Amino acid sequence: MIRALLRLRHIYSVDQLIGQYKTHIWGHKEYSSGAIILAGPTQVRRLDKVQRWFLHELGLTDTEAFVRYNFAPPSLRRGIGLLGFLHKRVLCLCHPALPQALPFAPGLSTNYHDKALNPFSGEILYQRRRLYDRSLYAIF
Repeated sequence: MIRALLRLRHIYSVDQLIGQYKTHIWGHKEYSSGAIILAGPTQVRRLDKVQRWFLHELGLTDTEAFVRYNFAPPSLRRGIGLLGFLHKRVLCLCHPALPQALPFAPGLSTNYHDKALNPFSGEILYQRRRLYDRSLYAIF
């Protein structure tokens, strides 16, 4: 899809090409952002490389694309998406099973900061440490 889009460079401006990328390609690449967070760094770099290649073909850097065209790097978009996911959990605007999977930390005062999620840090087994380190709890 990206190659087909780049073949139309002579018809569209850079702004229009980036708009087409956002419309047609971001949806395919980011539908599984929650699962990608568990991927290792080499797999994530491969996914991010696709967007950098597209920008390279347009003659743009990541920073220039972000500032000029609001075209954020995939790693930033994934982080923002996961923060949004956690925010919905805190506001209880999520699936009813999620509060059981991500409970609030016990013993916090309900008058002030009562929305901290329980990190289960005392319950982590050594064999599962790598999985924990790549989870939502360790990232944020």
